[in-house]
Amino acid sequence: MPFQEPSDERESTGHGNGRDLQTGRFLPGNVAALRHGRRSTVVRRRIEEESRAELAERRQVIVADLGGLDQLSTIAIDVLERYLVAAALLGWMEDRLIVEGVVTTKGKRRSIHRAYLAQLDRVVRLASMLGLERRAQAVPSVEEYVRAKAAEAREARGETETP
Repeated sequence: MPFQEPSDERESTGHGNGRDLQTGRFLPGNVAALRHGRRSTVVRRRIEEESRAELAERRQVIVADLGGLDQLSTIAIDVLERYLVAAALLGWMEDRLIVEGVVTTKGKRRSIHRAYLAQLDRVVRLASMLGLERRAQAVPSVEEYVRAKAAEAREARGETETP
């Protein structure tokens, strides 16, 4: 049977429980039969897309705090990328520790706790390399600003610059 996209009618009515109403087979992209969603490629793709979007948003905020992309060196950009990944991993570890707890049912400390503390240290080191304070963006001098505005005005009138 050739690959079929799920129809909008089946999705919008909510009937079929992720199955084709005529054949009873599961439709592509179905999540109804998942038991362990973390290993599912469908769920993993959704999590990856959300994570990428969150990382991109956070990257933009941090770059703005550091004075803009043109103010960062290549190494600073590389450190920023490592910081974002390390911070995302730290967030995942925090979520797991909150759900599972620091101590096992036998009263021993979980191994992820030690890894969490090491990861926290790495994140703090990377953050200190980037800087903990906001930096102002480079502002043009008054002369440069006036020259730029005059050039824009000439361009808007259709005049060309005379030497």
